[in-house]
Amino acid sequence: MKKKVLIIEDDPRLRDAIQVSIEEDGYEFYEAASVQAGIAVITQHHDIRVIILDLEFPGDKGVTFLEYIQDKASYYRIIVLTAHDELLAAENASRYKVFAYQAKLTRLAVQSLKFAVERAFQDIEGEILKQKITAHLQIQQAINKNQDLGEILNLICRHLVTLIRGFTCHIRVFDLKKGDFELKGCAGPFPNMQEIFAERKPLGDQYSGKVAETGVAEIIDALQEDPPFIAQKEAFLKTANGSDALAEYFAVVKSAYILPVIT
Repeated sequence: MKKKVLIIEDDPRLRDAIQVSIEEDGYEFYEAASVQAGIAVITQHHDIRVIILDLEFPGDKGVTFLEYIQDKASYYRIIVLTAHDELLAAENASRYKVFAYQAKLTRLAVQSLKFAVERAFQDIEGEILKQKITAHLQIQQAINKNQDLGEILNLICRHLVTLIRGFTCHIRVFDLKKGDFELKGCAGPFPNMQEIFAERKPLGDQYSGKVAETGVAEIIDALQEDPPFIAQKEAFLKTANGSDALAEYFAVVKSAYILPVIT
């Protein structure tokens, strides 16, 4: 997971100081000088997970930002910056989901902020692992109950959208008995996903021989960095008969779920 941090703070000197204090840890930073600018950043960059938020602004207060993300607060880890004269504001923010409260930067507070950001990412990684395990178990239970293949595909789509917080997924269902596999590409939020393509192919044109051999389901999170997928995408883009929808799909798809079944 790429570690991206959004700093919402109206004082540019403090934004710079925060970056300098933790930049050695390899984080990628985004900045916002107001609450509305911060909302615009997270709307555009869905993979930002950790947010350092000041509560006091000339316009909208930091609590406005907390209210905006309240329905998806569990996705983020919010570190609230406070000063002695802002304790009342911090108390007002206590009813929202805040990961940590952090004193504004002093020499003593720098190390504490570094630890808070590090703990935030560790907490996210633990949550992602738990979600993956839960997703695997639910899908495996669906297979064991001999649910309809379409229901299993929908279950996979739903979990992938939840896990990657994206709107595309790539599924390959290997039929170990018939010796072929079904491809399905989806785009858009579940449950109203648009089916980009669906086709059945022989195992000779397979994507992951490992899954066909082991019979173990596999999730590929960083699909655009996966060598077999890169080769497949390059081969597709060289052909002249690919549709614009497929070309766009190959450009933005983030994850793949490869699932073995026996029909």
